[in-house]
Amino acid sequence: MKEPKSLHDIIRQHPRERLLVQPLEWIQMHIELLKCSFIDESTEKISETSETSTSEASGSKKTVDRDARTAERLATSEMKNAAIKKLISEDGGPLRFQRPFGYFCFGKKHEYRLHGAVFSMRSSGSLAPVFAFLQKGMIRIQREGVFQPPRPRRSNPPAEMLRKMRLKLLEPEDQWRDPYILAVLIGLAQSQAEDKSSHQTRFRQNHVFKTCAVYVDEENSEFMYFYNGQMSLAFLSKFEYPQTLHKPAGAISSELSIRMKKLTFKPYSTLKSRLLAEIQECYKDDNNEQIDKQGSAEKGATVQDSGAKSQQSHAEKQISVRILLE
Repeated sequence: MKEPKSLHDIIRQHPRERLLVQPLEWIQMHIELLKCSFIDESTEKISETSETSTSEASGSKKTVDRDARTAERLATSEMKNAAIKKLISEDGGPLRFQRPFGYFCFGKKHEYRLHGAVFSMRSSGSLAPVFAFLQKGMIRIQREGVFQPPRPRRSNPPAEMLRKMRLKLLEPEDQWRDPYILAVLIGLAQSQAEDKSSHQTRFRQNHVFKTCAVYVDEENSEFMYFYNGQMSLAFLSKFEYPQTLHKPAGAISSELSIRMKKLTFKPYSTLKSRLLAEIQECYKDDNNEQIDKQGSAEKGATVQDSGAKSQQSHAEKQISVRILLE
């Protein structure tokens, strides 16, 4: 079989498979053909006693209690969107809420709205989203809408059974490795590329788009999963969007490893700090770059001040010499 050069070639090589579909219909085969994998990096649970003492040492008890109540609502209540906003974006949080949905594009002709609130990084000054919050139940409801049930005057058991069979095929074997999560992370990276790209500028060949997400199951009050997707320029360019994105040679063979980590809701008092630590780990290189840029700017200002003082001192010396000669 001829080596494919684009996703269109891959689609043509699998004529019996439904590959050109919206992200809600992605299956395990999409993950494999896109050369993507989920790597579980979950560690053993830290004791509640040590976590609680660390949390109380890092902040006032009043703040810790408030964050603990919010974390408990995230784990047990139906108002999960409000809870996640309060944890990471309100009260001076590092993220800024952007909108209750994201986008995924394949070329300029295929654009899909994605479930999941998206957030941008407050310190970057950019509105491009970097983090998404996903709920299993909401994704399931949208999948059920893909195949609308028959609506005749009387019931149609065969049609309803066919619909259920089709929906069953869309259910991932492992809910924590849902292909929809991959589409959401790609959509975040596309928004970042669209925010910064233009016809005059290009990303470096080694540029990495940094994305992360949290996925919760409304019926699971024990834990959620955090996803970290460090996406190369080559991998993102497979999807031919934005069109200004330069596609490196051999991009179709590029791979993506999504790191996933289980985060237990308890102890509630430390969930916020643990979640923010994962987000910070995802973007730590960007933070270092901002510090370096700030340091360079300060050094430049210092050099300019030194130069100005040197010129002023030289001028004063010349005036003193003239006075002595006179």
